[in-house]
Amino acid sequence: MRLDDPWKLREVALSDNDLALLSVTADNLNGTLPEFEIEDEELKVVRSQLYDLRKEIGEADITAKLKSALLAEMSRLIDAVENYRVVGAPGLRRAAAEAFGQIIIEREGFLSAREAPWVAKYFTVVSRLADLAALAVMGHELALNAVDTLNRLLPPPTV
Repeated sequence: MRLDDPWKLREVALSDNDLALLSVTADNLNGTLPEFEIEDEELKVVRSQLYDLRKEIGEADITAKLKSALLAEMSRLIDAVENYRVVGAPGLRRAAAEAFGQIIIEREGFLSAREAPWVAKYFTVVSRLADLAALAVMGHELALNAVDTLNRLLPPPTV
């Protein structure tokens, strides 16, 4: 039996005792392993840091190419944070990965500006965003594994 099987198959296979056990299990699972969601306050802090960083990069004495690339990256990161309810943790994770990729693409620019305060801030805020996204994705993956385990424990349908 699978969770996506028609309900009629489950109705026959599940006794009242099975349903009671599943209900208790679901309650316990929900209480101990809820789907992790990034708190609004965390997102506000990261968003504020991104806006500050974007302003600092805009004022930095760096090449036009590097500035343009980083400002575009800041816009992508801000969009991902502001649209978190739409893009979710995978969207934040993707935005952070792209921001780290920008370091490789613009390696020479980052190396020449490595002493500038905005460089450390860039690493800090992008790392924080990546950490938040990773925690949220990991929580979701753990929940999926728990559902899969429950699915395997259900008795097969009887017709």
